[in-house]
Amino acid sequence: MSGEDMPGDSPGRQVQESTPVRALADPVVFVVGCGRSGSTLFRAMLDSNPMMAVPPETHIVPLLLREGVNGSGELDEDNFIRIAVNSGFLPTWELDEDSLRVLLADVATSDVAAAVRAMFQWYGDLKGKPLVGEKTPNYVREIALLSRTFPSARFIHLVRDPRDVALSFRRIGFESRLGVTATRWRRIMKRWDREIMNLESGRHLELRYEDLVTNPEKELAAVCEFLGLEYDAGMMGYHRRSDQVLTGVDDPSIHPRLAERPRLESSWTSELTSVEIAGIQLIAGDQFTRRGYEAAAVGRRATAALWAARAQFQWLSIQGTARLRRHRNGVLGGKE
Repeated sequence: MSGEDMPGDSPGRQVQESTPVRALADPVVFVVGCGRSGSTLFRAMLDSNPMMAVPPETHIVPLLLREGVNGSGELDEDNFIRIAVNSGFLPTWELDEDSLRVLLADVATSDVAAAVRAMFQWYGDLKGKPLVGEKTPNYVREIALLSRTFPSARFIHLVRDPRDVALSFRRIGFESRLGVTATRWRRIMKRWDREIMNLESGRHLELRYEDLVTNPEKELAAVCEFLGLEYDAGMMGYHRRSDQVLTGVDDPSIHPRLAERPRLESSWTSELTSVEIAGIQLIAGDQFTRRGYEAAAVGRRATAALWAARAQFQWLSIQGTARLRRHRNGVLGGKE
């Protein structure tokens, strides 16, 4: 998709002219990454562009593509509808079983990907916008499937400091074991790196949460250029429509700051202990510095305490324990 593909300056005329062209258009973008990395904030910003609609997470596109087919790989309408209905997201899109069946009846193909495209087009029509994306962080594991199925779609990886990610998971009660979250974060970084090896350079972009909230206009303008969109100042007004953005979100209470202007708060510096900081940094490993994060200095006492508590926390893999042993020996001079 290029900038020349985008409509001109009249919003009303843009939607009307682009409708026939996008009869079965690919989703424009998939936003992926580790949870609690600011993807809901980013979705709100993208959705505030007058040309793009980004619904709440569906989690089911890969499942529809794999399971919504018959033995010959063709669209199985009944199975497709069953999966969609059971997922629970249809009401957010103002769809139900009957209306989805009607929608699929208009898809003049047995291709399951076309059925998914039709659903995205429905959502765009519902919101009066010609372009649609999706934000489901776990799709970082499905980039190969999604990129192959939707050859014009692009992928944005949103990254956040793993110390703040782990703290955020603990705050909302999703995962209190900081090491488990740090391990998940590291694995997702490595998975993204592997997945994009098979993508053209113009189809993937990595964006740091810290850069987004520190300089949102600049970063959003760059994102829009990447997507072939025109930047719109209304994207910075996302906080004024937070209630609308959170409609259909499973638990809006875990996004308390969406109604505020973006600001960077590195809460880990005051809320995590030196032992916890040391553990997260150790587990994140080289992925930590590769993403541009600076490790906080931890002393001999924190390193020794982390080693002593490794079994209690149960947060270190075999590889992580080996790294801790090497780090401990380096800091403590190899003393047992």
